[in-house]
Amino acid sequence: MNRITEKDGKFYKLKPENEVYGWENGIRLVQIVGEFEDLMEKYKIESINELEEILKDYDDMAKDIVEMGLGVKVEVE
Repeated sequence: MNRITEKDGKFYKLKPENEVYGWENGIRLVQIVGEFEDLMEKYKIESINELEEILKDYDDMAKDIVEMGLGVKVEVE
């Protein structure tokens, strides 16, 4: 994933190359956030924590399917 933010202690900030210097960049940032919100609405995901749980469940399910198919324990990162 090509992140636009980085962690600064406890909070996130825009990476320097993504800081909003002009109107055009501000519109791009709003577009990215809007698309993310559209996806969350489409799948009725109410919070980032809920999204994280869904992804963890998906990873666990995918790992179980691979393990059943191969008969070998695997780790998914």
